[in-house]
Amino acid sequence: MINGQKSFKVINCELGRVALLVNNKYVSVSTDGQVTLKSCKTLGNNETFQWIQLERGDLVLLSLQTNRYLQLDSKGTLNALKDNPSPNRKDGTRFEWNTIK
Repeated sequence: MINGQKSFKVINCELGRVALLVNNKYVSVSTDGQVTLKSCKTLGNNETFQWIQLERGDLVLLSLQTNRYLQLDSKGTLNALKDNPSPNRKDGTRFEWNTIK
């Protein structure tokens, strides 16, 4: 969750990469792995993630800025600090997604 938001619009950036949009702002990762919402005209590595869909339909998002995985930590805060998703699916790196019409 970031700024109370649990749902994001996924923007296709080609090559399996996406940006996450909420309230006209993009999820942005700083070099230290902290996640904020940012208004921007062009998307850079800070706002771009590699979409990796897993066999059970869930997904992980790899930050192009930090080369770390997006993670919802135990306090409910998003960061991009996780080296590898854990196999037990309990480390906050796996996300569910669905299409909203």
